[in-house]
Amino acid sequence: MSTCSNFEDIEKAFYSDGYQLGMKAVEKGMSSKVIQLCIRDMFTAINNLIESLSVFAKKQGYRIACKKGCEWCCHQPIFALDYELDYLSSFIDKYLSIEEQKEINPGLTLTIAKF
Repeated sequence: MSTCSNFEDIEKAFYSDGYQLGMKAVEKGMSSKVIQLCIRDMFTAINNLIESLSVFAKKQGYRIACKKGCEWCCHQPIFALDYELDYLSSFIDKYLSIEEQKEINPGLTLTIAKF
């Protein structure tokens, strides 16, 4: 298979996964809890994809600089949608102690841009 064909297959699978997650949320009533669960599933799938790409790159002799815990994201703008920020806030409240929450970058600023 050519690289272009592989990319098209991956792209189709990516959109199919997103569509299935969206339909799951719709079929289960679109409650806040259902949406949160679908977002969790989406991020799990993305993390699995990143892990697979990392393994593939390593086998090819390439090094991926980005890794969990590197903190580089703390030094650059991060763009997120409302639902992602809601999910992140819920995750922080649920899984981080008050002490850990206080350790999160106190200089963090939130700028909301309207497009």
